[in-house]
Amino acid sequence: MGLDMFLYSYEDSEKRDYKDRVHWIEWRKANAIHWWFVSRIQGGLDEGDEYPVPREKLVELLELCVAAHNADWVESSKLMPTMPGPFFGSTAYDDHYYWELGNTISKLEWLLSSPKSKRVHFYYHAWW
Repeated sequence: MGLDMFLYSYEDSEKRDYKDRVHWIEWRKANAIHWWFVSRIQGGLDEGDEYPVPREKLVELLELCVAAHNADWVESSKLMPTMPGPFFGSTAYDDHYYWELGNTISKLEWLLSSPKSKRVHFYYHAWW
């Protein structure tokens, strides 16, 4: 039990069938990353629905993760704050927080460098 988060894509945004879903990134209890999606993509609603994510927003997330990863914890807490919640994991700005940022940076750099990422529609979903 815990915060499980997924970024996936479909070729066609009108015909979203589970069998056609391509998984790009999975996180577990990365609550600062989840906070970003809730506040920047989901309009502040944290209801476990599927939300479209424009590719440009993934570039924005990458830039924020890099800035927070290179900052001290005070600045990081302003750029990418943690989010408390049921089974969301630690809200401390510790090694695990910085590891999640670094992991997200690596995965987003890989995703954004893929030619396929320019032709698909991304969606974010989290549940706990």
